[in-house]
Amino acid sequence: ARAAPPAAAVAPEELERIRGEFERARAARARAALRRSGEELIEAAPHHLPTLYRVLSTWVGAGVDADLVETRARDALARLEFGDAAFLAGKPEDVSDAAWLRVHRGRFLDVLGWSAFLRGNLTEAEAALRSAETEINLRGRGDVTHLRHLAALYETKGDLRRAEGYAVAAAARDEARSGETRATASRIWTRRHGGAGGLDSRLASEADRVRREERSAAVADRLYQPIPILNARRSDGATLTDQTMRGRVTVLVLWEPGCEDCARLLQDLSARRPGGAAGAGGRRVLVEVVALRVDWPGRAAGGAGAADPRGLPGIVYAEGGDTAPFARALGAQRLPVTLVIEPEGFVQYRHGGYPADAAGKERWLERLGWQVESLAGLRPRTRSGAGPTAPSARGR
Repeated sequence: ARAAPPAAAVAPEELERIRGEFERARAARARAALRRSGEELIEAAPHHLPTLYRVLSTWVGAGVDADLVETRARDALARLEFGDAAFLAGKPEDVSDAAWLRVHRGRFLDVLGWSAFLRGNLTEAEAALRSAETEINLRGRGDVTHLRHLAALYETKGDLRRAEGYAVAAAARDEARSGETRATASRIWTRRHGGAGGLDSRLASEADRVRREERSAAVADRLYQPIPILNARRSDGATLTDQTMRGRVTVLVLWEPGCEDCARLLQDLSARRPGGAAGAGGRRVLVEVVALRVDWPGRAAGGAGAADPRGLPGIVYAEGGDTAPFARALGAQRLPVTLVIEPEGFVQYRHGGYPADAAGKERWLERLGWQVESLAGLRPRTRSGAGPTAPSARGR
């Protein structure tokens, strides 16, 4: 796997100091300090797209020099257009390069659009914001800043039908669940309909649609990646190999001692008990959760500590053998890595890391559950006299 470029040009401690100064200036609405600390932060993390977007979007809202903001945003868009690989710094492991770059292209377009809106150029603002909507293509919950901006744009233009649509979409998709998006939807709805009657029903309908979108997005884009060669020992005395995982859906968690995220993930999986049997149409498939310990050569293993899954209900423990080469063959850079493997032996879904916040964890586990269910319901893909096969590239 390609190693990610460095996310920062300074030591982590220095980056945190600069980030802290920027956030304090942001909270104090100190425009001069915000510009100075923002420029310092961009200089310290020049290839980290979320940091660049954070600075530019904050500058727009605080009224920092519009020419500076738009120049920085256009420069970022130009580099994205030419596929600057340095912008992959900080990309989550389970997000594709193309999706990462496209979403941030949309976010910088949103910055340009909102800056144009605040300058009073509604035509330029609409073009940039509509392009941002296309690039971001939000399916499910997430950052709805561009939807809020589109609602404000169309409310200003007097197009309350469109303003209402974007405001309701933002309220239903707002990952932060802030009261601001709901208040905006309520205001625009009342202006258009003369009262708030019917808004709750519309929001509930939109929330159902968001959930369907999230489920559809969770099970799409399967990987069809063959399992690398593996030979490890299970806690029940059996051998765990790439062959013995066939015939069932396996949630394989790669973990290492001392990894706090690994510990939280394994404990939450044990509490959720995704193992057992699942399927559809009368077809039942065994689902098994396996915690595979990875011991990296040359790295002090230490005690298993809090991450030790032995004894956790619903978790099969495995270790030994060639776990480090197995992890390297999968391109694992940082643990935990969670693989969802279909009965015919292909890795179909992959997740790197584990969220720390309660809402993020809930969504992560829900997404995993949908993926397990989708694989348990698959019909066997076999050719006469042959073993399991992945579909052709055209079939994908």
